[in-house]
Amino acid sequence: GKRSQIVESVDIYPTLCDLAGVPKPDGLAGESLAGHIGDADLEGKPHAFSQFLRHGIWGAPDGKEAMGYTIRTKDWRYVEWFHSDKTEIIAKELYDITSQGLEQVNLSGMPVHQEIESSLAWLLTEYRGKVLPLKPSKRR
Repeated sequence: GKRSQIVESVDIYPTLCDLAGVPKPDGLAGESLAGHIGDADLEGKPHAFSQFLRHGIWGAPDGKEAMGYTIRTKDWRYVEWFHSDKTEIIAKELYDITSQGLEQVNLSGMPVHQEIESSLAWLLTEYRGKVLPLKPSKRR
């Protein structure tokens, strides 16, 4: 059935290892979700991170490629956009998942949401600095 816990795609491999009875290699970024299969009440992660590239017709308004880094919580989604050749943030997005659902109104920069935006930005910066490259690899 459908679950509301937050998980990440990096959790798939360790989950499959546990389900297959195969030892997990050291250094995996994900966590096994095997325990969640039989217990829908188990807590998920407090947040999930992802990274995605916009290019072509989905690029930034200036036509350049943009790399997006996002953090998703139960209630919020926050995104920071960077050009692949710079380290400056070129755009930010903040969405209230509980009231918007479809992420149609960008709340970034609104004073009423400053505290949550700052908190999510800090978490995203910490995560990005630890495990994600800031610049995408060059395409071949």
